[in-house]
Amino acid sequence: MLAGISVGEFSTVGAGSIVTRDVAPYSLVIGNPARPRGWVCRCGQRLTFQDDMARCNKCTRRFAKQDGMLNIVDAIAG
Repeated sequence: MLAGISVGEFSTVGAGSIVTRDVAPYSLVIGNPARPRGWVCRCGQRLTFQDDMARCNKCTRRFAKQDGMLNIVDAIAG
């Protein structure tokens, strides 16, 4: 946390972006001011959704969007 702003775990902030509001976990934010542009997996891969579900192409974790937040549906073994 910096100056009262929280950056959620596993979120990604674009280079040169100015964060003026809290950033949700797994969010991808870009710009000045930083605005949400998508979601990322724990491994850093950008997620693509069909309806409200996504599967990471790199590590195969599955995610679901619910109430504006991202939840892991299942994790990889190991």
